[in-house]
Amino acid sequence: MPSPEAKQKYNRDWYIAHRKESYIRKRKWEKQHPRRMFDLMLRRVYNISIDAYEAMVEMQHGVCAVCGKLPRGKGPSGKRLHVDHNHLTEALRGLLCAQCNMALGLLQENKTNIRALLTYLEAYEPDYS
Repeated sequence: MPSPEAKQKYNRDWYIAHRKESYIRKRKWEKQHPRRMFDLMLRRVYNISIDAYEAMVEMQHGVCAVCGKLPRGKGPSGKRLHVDHNHLTEALRGLLCAQCNMALGLLQENKTNIRALLTYLEAYEPDYS
């Protein structure tokens, strides 16, 4: 039986010799298993399962926690709600559409920035009285 080091060297050498074919096979598998890939990403990044994510979607009735709209972006990630979390504590907050998630990120999740933007918008609101 080969030593763990010998096996590791064999595997590394095999991968180097078959890198392109290995990459193609991996990409093919990923395309054939999008749900599994999404589950792996959720577990790796947010420490939740796809079942927990789907329960959150159901609790929010499939809409964004901020704007209340269905996801409306392009591509696979735009068609589902994004997991919003506190970047300091890693605590999950809810699910957001791509637009609200991006807006929150661009405002650096900073309440002062959000209030300042709202004040700015309100200052230029037309007077309909």
